[in-house]
Amino acid sequence: MATLITTNDVREICLNKATFDVAKFQPFLKPAEITFLKPFLGRDLYNELVAESDSTFSEANEELFKYLKPALAWKTLELALPSMHTDITSSGLKLNNSEFANSGTDKSRADLITNAKQIAEAFLEDAKEFIEDEDNIDTYPLYEKDGNVSNDINLIGGMILDDND
Repeated sequence: MATLITTNDVREICLNKATFDVAKFQPFLKPAEITFLKPFLGRDLYNELVAESDSTFSEANEELFKYLKPALAWKTLELALPSMHTDITSSGLKLNNSEFANSGTDKSRADLITNAKQIAEAFLEDAKEFIEDEDNIDTYPLYEKDGNVSNDINLIGGMILDDND
């Protein structure tokens, strides 16, 4: 299954460690796209990007992807972090350990996950500002501004009080 970014992209954007085993990111590339980018872009624009990723992006989508790529990389890291700490084996869950290092604590892992999530959301907000800019919005007719999850949250978030009580 083709993905918009590679495991090496995740390492280069998020880690800068040449010795890291990037295969640990592979199972999370597509879920990050489906759960993070697709609701943001809408089905049609997401599908267009996926179709173009097999060959070459259009000029407009190439520019958009410069904003989406770091968001997707950080989201992939967020999804991968829990399994990097724990392996699932036939005899149950096992903590990854090294004889030369101590495993991180649950708090440190939670902090890393929260940090990766916040960075991913910040990059996605930057992409939203780019797409919805008055100079760009007509360039992306497949973008579902009204169906965008982050727009829905902003529009319907808050408390509704019933005046009938």
